[in-house]
Amino acid sequence: MRLLKSIAWVLVGLFQMGALQAATINALADAARAEVADKVKEKQEVEKALAAAEQKPAQPQPVEQEVPEMPAKATAPVDSFAIKAAQVNDKIILCNEVYDRMNAWNVSYAKALDSLIEAQLVLQYFEKNKGKIPEAHVELELEGIEEKNFRGDRSRLHQALSSEGQSLYGIKTNIRNSIIIDVVRGQIMREGTHVAPNKIRRYYDTHLDQFKVNARYCIQHSGFKDSDSIQTDSGEMTKGNYFRKLLMKKMALDKMQKLLDSFKNKPVWYDETELDPELCKLPVGGHTQYQKSGDLWVVSTLVDKQEAHVKAYTDVYSEIDRYLKRQSGQKRYREFVEQLRNNASIEIYPQPAH
Repeated sequence: MRLLKSIAWVLVGLFQMGALQAATINALADAARAEVADKVKEKQEVEKALAAAEQKPAQPQPVEQEVPEMPAKATAPVDSFAIKAAQVNDKIILCNEVYDRMNAWNVSYAKALDSLIEAQLVLQYFEKNKGKIPEAHVELELEGIEEKNFRGDRSRLHQALSSEGQSLYGIKTNIRNSIIIDVVRGQIMREGTHVAPNKIRRYYDTHLDQFKVNARYCIQHSGFKDSDSIQTDSGEMTKGNYFRKLLMKKMALDKMQKLLDSFKNKPVWYDETELDPELCKLPVGGHTQYQKSGDLWVVSTLVDKQEAHVKAYTDVYSEIDRYLKRQSGQKRYREFVEQLRNNASIEIYPQPAH
């Protein structure tokens, strides 16, 4: 896959959002920083593409184990570089861009094309409002890619691009487009963001199941072999098979505690869904009978437990607030993109036959 094509479709992916006012350079810079966390998918794909460009084909090696089958790639028509997939106002989207995105995101032709159209709508909106992205932000992203994939060596990046017949200018353009889309998305999702406390309380009261915490049990597993030497509470050494017989007589835990201490494991906390229901019924300090597990005899002791409960409203207030704000922001963005579609001239061409 050609490097620039791979990066082109990666850097114009969208999420759901709402209407951006013309922004100053400083405002856009702040928004770019605030939305860095939302760029994970695009950035990871860029880094993969750059790393792949530097790697040399591996020499075939004999393989004994079964090799997992790779997912099938969507094949584009040979002349897809010259075939129009769509036109958004004065911008043409070619079929090869759509097929590149299909392969990268594992989506259908229609979904890949739709995301590219959305990207163009947002980029054109940003340009129309005379938005600017400081070059320092683009350079910072590029340096991050260099550091991760080329050990900070710009010359190695140039070599990788040259081997693909591409340029540094093209990479910077795609990084800039990615930042623009994140800036627009973040700005729309933050506009008028406010959730009334009564709405947060209503969500909590009607979604209590989401805040339920299962009961948890602290279990200490102990085990020994019949051939193991074990010190009894009287200080004598005996074989494990003798000790097992004593345990089978249901000795009280306080009488056998010294014996258990000689071979016990560190206690571990478990969710109730991870344990046998019978184990959960034990009282604190109670233990199971020894059972055979491989060459070991194993006993489990309930050290402590926490009852099931629902998280307090005050403990989840901020969590609900963030969720509802993001939900509202995504709705605003969807409405914003829909408005851009309605105001744009969009022509979609039939998918070419192979």
